[in-house]
Amino acid sequence: MFIHLDVDEIIPVSTSHAVGLKKILAQGSDQPVKLKQVAFGKLLPGQNVPIHVHPDMDEVYFFQNGYGIAKVDDVVYDLKPGIFVYIPAGSKHDISCSTTPLEFFYFGLENINEANTLLHP
Repeated sequence: MFIHLDVDEIIPVSTSHAVGLKKILAQGSDQPVKLKQVAFGKLLPGQNVPIHVHPDMDEVYFFQNGYGIAKVDDVVYDLKPGIFVYIPAGSKHDISCSTTPLEFFYFGLENINEANTLLHP
């Protein structure tokens, strides 16, 4: 299941430590997850990550700065600061930067089995 969220629209909840608040972007199952990569990416205006598919890796993005679009399985989504995107393994996707540099953190998670899919609360 693809997820596209604006962090500003998520209601904060108390942390389990009873100090501070958190906004839950996604929750996993109780299955083990293998972290394949953690990275910070930057695309300049006009740059495009071409359409591709990861057969065994889910990708999780959090956009910090800039503007662009992501196309996931032929559906277009706007990207801006505060947007969270989860792309399941096997999804055809690309990312394009529009007017200002697009900066983001992203994580690659090994897709162990169907039960391991992240879910928005």
